[in-house]
Amino acid sequence: MKNFIKLVIGKKLSRSLIFQKNKKYIPFKLRSLINPESLYSDFFILDTNIYKNIFIAENIFSLLNQKKIEVEHKFRFYSKEGIFLSSKSYKSNNYLSKIQLPEFSNQGSYISFTHESIPIVKEYNNKFSIPELKQTTIQHRGYSVFFKNKDSLGSIVHGNFGAVSPSNIRNSGAIIRAKTYAYTPSYIFKNKNIYHLVFNNPTQKNLKIEVMGINLLDNKRNLFKLDLNPMGTNFVRVKDFEGKISFYSKLPICRSIIFKNPEYLINNENYDVFHS
Repeated sequence: MKNFIKLVIGKKLSRSLIFQKNKKYIPFKLRSLINPESLYSDFFILDTNIYKNIFIAENIFSLLNQKKIEVEHKFRFYSKEGIFLSSKSYKSNNYLSKIQLPEFSNQGSYISFTHESIPIVKEYNNKFSIPELKQTTIQHRGYSVFFKNKDSLGSIVHGNFGAVSPSNIRNSGAIIRAKTYAYTPSYIFKNKNIYHLVFNNPTQKNLKIEVMGINLLDNKRNLFKLDLNPMGTNFVRVKDFEGKISFYSKLPICRSIIFKNPEYLINNENYDVFHS
Protein backbone atom coordinates (compact mmCIF):
# COMPACT_ATOMS: atom_id res chain seq x y z
CA MET A 1 0.00 0.00 0.00
CA LYS A 2 2.84 2.42 0.86
CA ASN A 3 4.52 1.75 -2.45
CA PHE A 4 1.23 2.33 -4.24
CA ILE A 5 0.69 5.66 -2.44
CA LYS A 6 4.23 6.77 -3.28
CA LEU A 7 3.69 5.77 -6.90
CA VAL A 8 0.46 7.78 -7.15
CA ILE A 9 1.90 10.82 -5.37
CA GLY A 10 5.02 10.60 -7.52
CA LYS A 11 3.01 10.60 -10.74
CA LYS A 12 0.88 13.53 -9.65
CA LEU A 13 3.88 15.52 -8.45
CA SER A 14 5.71 14.83 -11.70
CA ARG A 15 2.74 15.95 -13.78
CA SER A 16 2.33 19.05 -11.60
CA LEU A 17 5.98 20.06 -12.10
CA ILE A 18 5.77 19.52 -15.86
CA PHE A 19 2.56 21.55 -15.92
CA GLN A 20 4.04 24.50 -14.00
CA LYS A 21 7.00 24.57 -16.37
CA ASN A 22 4.90 24.50 -19.53
CA LYS A 23 1.51 25.92 -18.49
CA LYS A 24 1.79 28.84 -20.92
CA TYR A 25 1.34 26.36 -23.74
CA ILE A 26 -0.77 23.57 -22.22
CA PRO A 27 -4.45 23.94 -23.20
CA PHE A 28 -5.68 21.96 -20.18
CA LYS A 29 -6.29 22.64 -16.50
CA LEU A 30 -3.88 21.19 -13.95
CA ARG A 31 -6.76 19.29 -12.33
CA SER A 32 -7.48 17.45 -15.57
CA LEU A 33 -3.89 16.16 -15.62
CA ILE A 34 -3.39 15.10 -12.00
CA ASN A 35 -6.98 14.18 -11.08
CA PRO A 36 -8.87 13.72 -14.36
CA GLU A 37 -12.54 12.90 -14.80
CA SER A 38 -13.40 9.29 -15.59
CA LEU A 39 -14.28 10.35 -19.13
CA TYR A 40 -14.04 13.28 -21.53
CA SER A 41 -15.71 14.00 -24.85
CA ASP A 42 -14.69 15.84 -27.98
CA PHE A 43 -16.81 18.90 -28.78
CA PHE A 44 -18.65 18.23 -32.05
CA ILE A 45 -20.44 20.44 -34.58
CA LEU A 46 -23.97 19.97 -35.94
CA ASP A 47 -25.15 21.83 -39.07
CA THR A 48 -28.82 22.77 -38.69
CA ASN A 49 -29.34 23.70 -42.36
CA ILE A 50 -28.45 20.49 -44.20
CA TYR A 51 -30.38 17.34 -45.12
CA LYS A 52 -29.15 15.28 -42.16
CA ASN A 53 -26.36 14.86 -39.61
CA ILE A 54 -25.08 11.35 -38.89
CA PHE A 55 -22.75 10.46 -36.02
CA ILE A 56 -20.46 7.43 -36.16
CA ALA A 57 -20.25 6.50 -32.48
CA GLU A 58 -17.45 4.36 -31.08
CA ASN A 59 -18.34 1.83 -28.41
CA ILE A 60 -15.08 2.21 -26.48
CA PHE A 61 -16.03 -0.55 -24.01
CA SER A 62 -16.58 -3.11 -26.78
CA LEU A 63 -13.42 -2.06 -28.60
CA LEU A 64 -11.14 -2.29 -25.57
CA ASN A 65 -12.72 -5.43 -24.10
CA GLN A 66 -12.73 -7.08 -27.54
CA LYS A 67 -16.33 -8.25 -27.22
CA LYS A 68 -19.76 -6.74 -27.67
CA ILE A 69 -21.02 -4.79 -24.65
CA GLU A 70 -24.34 -2.96 -24.75
CA VAL A 71 -24.00 0.76 -24.08
CA GLU A 72 -26.14 3.86 -24.05
CA HIS A 73 -24.78 6.44 -26.50
CA LYS A 74 -25.73 9.77 -24.91
CA PHE A 75 -25.60 13.10 -26.74
CA ARG A 76 -25.99 16.54 -25.16
CA PHE A 77 -26.72 19.50 -27.45
CA TYR A 78 -25.87 23.17 -26.81
CA SER A 79 -27.21 26.24 -28.60
CA LYS A 80 -25.18 28.87 -30.40
CA GLU A 81 -25.24 30.83 -27.12
CA GLY A 82 -23.97 27.83 -25.14
CA ILE A 83 -27.34 27.03 -23.52
CA PHE A 84 -28.16 23.36 -22.97
CA LEU A 85 -30.93 22.37 -25.40
CA SER A 86 -31.62 18.67 -24.88
CA SER A 87 -30.12 15.20 -24.65
CA LYS A 88 -30.74 12.11 -26.74
CA SER A 89 -29.82 8.48 -26.05
CA TYR A 90 -29.45 5.38 -28.22
CA LYS A 91 -28.66 1.81 -27.11
CA SER A 92 -26.36 -0.48 -29.06
CA ASN A 93 -23.79 -3.24 -28.58
CA ASN A 94 -22.08 -2.64 -31.93
CA TYR A 95 -18.44 -1.64 -32.06
CA LEU A 96 -19.44 1.30 -34.29
CA SER A 97 -22.94 2.72 -34.68
CA LYS A 98 -24.30 5.11 -37.31
CA ILE A 99 -26.79 7.33 -35.51
CA GLN A 100 -28.94 10.00 -37.14
CA LEU A 101 -28.95 13.07 -34.92
CA PRO A 102 -32.13 15.06 -34.22
CA GLU A 103 -33.05 18.19 -36.14
CA PHE A 104 -32.86 21.63 -34.54
CA SER A 105 -34.76 24.52 -36.09
CA ASN A 106 -34.37 28.21 -35.25
CA GLN A 107 -31.07 27.62 -33.46
CA GLY A 108 -28.71 29.34 -35.90
CA SER A 109 -26.66 27.65 -38.58
CA TYR A 110 -24.42 25.62 -36.24
CA ILE A 111 -24.66 24.22 -32.73
CA SER A 112 -22.41 21.87 -30.73
CA PHE A 113 -22.77 18.60 -28.86
CA THR A 114 -20.91 16.05 -26.74
CA HIS A 115 -20.97 12.26 -26.84
CA GLU A 116 -20.37 9.53 -24.29
CA SER A 117 -21.03 5.81 -24.14
CA ILE A 118 -22.29 4.36 -20.85
CA PRO A 119 -22.36 0.59 -20.23
CA ILE A 120 -25.84 -0.74 -19.53
CA VAL A 121 -24.31 -3.30 -17.16
CA LYS A 122 -22.44 -1.09 -14.69
CA GLU A 123 -19.79 -3.71 -13.89
CA TYR A 124 -18.18 -2.92 -17.23
CA ASN A 125 -17.80 0.76 -16.40
CA ASN A 126 -14.07 1.54 -16.71
CA LYS A 127 -13.17 -2.18 -16.50
CA PHE A 128 -11.18 -3.51 -19.42
CA SER A 129 -9.67 -6.86 -20.23
CA ILE A 130 -6.30 -5.17 -20.83
CA PRO A 131 -4.69 -4.69 -17.36
CA GLU A 132 -2.84 -1.49 -18.32
CA LEU A 133 -6.18 0.21 -19.10
CA LYS A 134 -7.99 -0.50 -15.82
CA GLN A 135 -7.25 2.99 -14.42
CA THR A 136 -7.46 4.87 -17.69
CA THR A 137 -9.49 7.99 -18.42
CA ILE A 138 -11.83 7.43 -21.34
CA GLN A 139 -11.82 9.87 -24.24
CA HIS A 140 -15.10 9.48 -26.12
CA ARG A 141 -14.59 10.14 -29.79
CA GLY A 142 -16.49 9.64 -33.01
CA TYR A 143 -17.12 11.22 -36.38
CA SER A 144 -19.74 13.63 -37.68
CA VAL A 145 -21.01 12.96 -41.21
CA PHE A 146 -22.66 15.90 -42.98
CA PHE A 147 -25.14 15.15 -45.77
CA LYS A 148 -25.76 18.35 -47.70
CA ASN A 149 -28.82 16.90 -49.47
CA LYS A 150 -30.42 13.49 -50.04
CA ASP A 151 -27.95 12.67 -52.85
CA SER A 152 -24.85 13.43 -50.78
CA LEU A 153 -22.23 10.80 -50.02
CA GLY A 154 -21.44 12.58 -46.75
CA SER A 155 -18.43 14.61 -45.58
CA ILE A 156 -16.73 13.30 -42.44
CA VAL A 157 -14.83 15.13 -39.70
CA HIS A 158 -14.07 14.37 -36.05
CA GLY A 159 -14.64 16.65 -33.05
CA ASN A 160 -13.17 20.07 -32.51
CA PHE A 161 -11.03 19.95 -29.33
CA GLY A 162 -11.53 17.42 -26.56
CA ALA A 163 -11.51 17.55 -22.75
CA VAL A 164 -15.21 18.34 -22.28
CA SER A 165 -16.79 16.57 -19.30
CA PRO A 166 -20.28 15.68 -20.63
CA SER A 167 -22.04 15.11 -17.30
CA ASN A 168 -20.46 18.13 -15.58
CA ILE A 169 -19.13 20.78 -17.95
CA ARG A 170 -17.68 22.77 -15.02
CA ASN A 171 -15.10 19.99 -14.69
CA SER A 172 -14.05 20.16 -18.33
CA GLY A 173 -10.30 20.28 -18.92
CA ALA A 174 -9.94 23.02 -21.55
CA ILE A 175 -8.78 26.44 -20.34
CA ILE A 176 -8.19 29.97 -21.62
CA ARG A 177 -4.69 31.29 -20.92
CA ALA A 178 -3.34 34.80 -20.29
CA LYS A 179 -1.38 35.17 -23.53
CA THR A 180 -2.58 35.27 -27.13
CA TYR A 181 -1.83 32.41 -29.51
CA ALA A 182 -1.82 32.34 -33.30
CA TYR A 183 -3.06 29.32 -35.22
CA THR A 184 -2.63 29.19 -39.02
CA PRO A 185 -4.24 26.34 -40.97
CA SER A 186 -2.10 24.75 -43.67
CA TYR A 187 -4.67 25.63 -46.30
CA ILE A 188 -4.97 28.23 -49.08
CA PHE A 189 -8.47 29.67 -49.28
CA LYS A 190 -9.67 30.19 -52.87
CA ASN A 191 -11.66 33.09 -54.26
CA LYS A 192 -14.04 30.79 -56.17
CA ASN A 193 -15.35 29.24 -52.94
CA ILE A 194 -17.41 30.39 -49.97
CA TYR A 195 -16.34 29.13 -46.56
CA HIS A 196 -17.85 28.96 -43.09
CA LEU A 197 -15.16 28.80 -40.40
CA VAL A 198 -17.00 27.28 -37.43
CA PHE A 199 -15.62 27.62 -33.89
CA ASN A 200 -16.94 26.31 -30.59
CA ASN A 201 -15.85 27.11 -27.05
CA PRO A 202 -15.07 24.12 -24.77
CA THR A 203 -14.03 26.32 -21.82
CA GLN A 204 -15.92 27.95 -18.94
CA LYS A 205 -15.03 31.52 -19.93
CA ASN A 206 -15.95 33.73 -22.86
CA LEU A 207 -13.65 33.11 -25.80
CA LYS A 208 -12.69 36.03 -28.05
CA ILE A 209 -11.28 35.12 -31.47
CA GLU A 210 -9.83 37.31 -34.20
CA VAL A 211 -9.77 35.81 -37.69
CA MET A 212 -7.30 37.62 -39.92
CA GLY A 213 -5.81 37.18 -43.38
CA ILE A 214 -4.25 39.23 -46.20
CA ASN A 215 -6.39 38.96 -49.32
CA LEU A 216 -4.08 38.33 -52.28
CA LEU A 217 -6.70 39.79 -54.61
CA ASP A 218 -6.22 43.34 -53.30
CA ASN A 219 -3.49 42.99 -50.60
CA LYS A 220 -5.94 44.24 -47.98
CA ARG A 221 -6.23 42.83 -44.48
CA ASN A 222 -9.52 41.15 -43.64
CA LEU A 223 -10.37 41.02 -39.95
CA PHE A 224 -13.33 39.32 -38.27
CA LYS A 225 -14.06 39.15 -34.54
CA LEU A 226 -16.05 36.55 -32.65
CA ASP A 227 -17.10 36.36 -28.99
CA LEU A 228 -18.22 32.88 -27.92
CA ASN A 229 -20.01 32.07 -24.68
CA PRO A 230 -18.92 28.93 -22.78
CA MET A 231 -20.10 25.89 -24.79
CA GLY A 232 -21.21 28.30 -27.52
CA THR A 233 -20.74 28.11 -31.30
CA ASN A 234 -20.29 30.72 -34.01
CA PHE A 235 -18.79 31.08 -37.47
CA VAL A 236 -17.09 33.48 -39.86
CA ARG A 237 -18.28 33.65 -43.49
CA VAL A 238 -15.38 34.03 -45.93
CA LYS A 239 -16.15 35.14 -49.50
CA ASP A 240 -14.12 36.76 -52.29
CA PHE A 241 -10.90 35.88 -50.47
CA GLU A 242 -7.67 34.28 -51.65
CA GLY A 243 -4.81 33.39 -49.32
CA LYS A 244 -4.04 32.17 -45.82
CA ILE A 245 -6.02 32.91 -42.67
CA SER A 246 -4.87 32.88 -39.03
CA PHE A 247 -6.86 32.62 -35.78
CA TYR A 248 -5.82 34.65 -32.71
CA SER A 249 -7.15 33.85 -29.25
CA LYS A 250 -6.14 32.94 -25.70
CA LEU A 251 -7.10 29.30 -26.21
CA PRO A 252 -4.08 27.21 -27.20
CA ILE A 253 -4.84 25.19 -30.34
CA CYS A 254 -7.83 27.33 -31.29
CA ARG A 255 -8.94 25.94 -34.63
CA SER A 256 -12.12 25.77 -36.66
CA ILE A 257 -14.01 23.23 -38.68
CA ILE A 258 -14.17 24.50 -42.26
CA PHE A 259 -17.32 24.10 -44.33
CA LYS A 260 -16.49 24.62 -48.00
CA ASN A 261 -19.39 25.87 -50.16
CA PRO A 262 -22.13 25.11 -47.59
CA GLU A 263 -24.60 27.62 -49.05
CA TYR A 264 -25.26 25.96 -52.40
CA LEU A 265 -27.80 23.34 -51.36
CA ILE A 266 -28.99 22.45 -54.87
CA ASN A 267 -25.93 20.36 -55.74
CA ASN A 268 -22.84 18.88 -54.11
CA GLU A 269 -20.24 20.53 -56.31
CA ASN A 270 -17.08 21.31 -54.32
CA TYR A 271 -18.82 20.82 -50.97
CA ASP A 272 -16.52 19.58 -48.22
CA VAL A 273 -16.05 19.67 -44.45
CA PHE A 274 -12.62 19.38 -42.86
CA HIS A 275 -10.41 20.45 -39.95
CA SER A 276 -8.24 23.52 -40.18
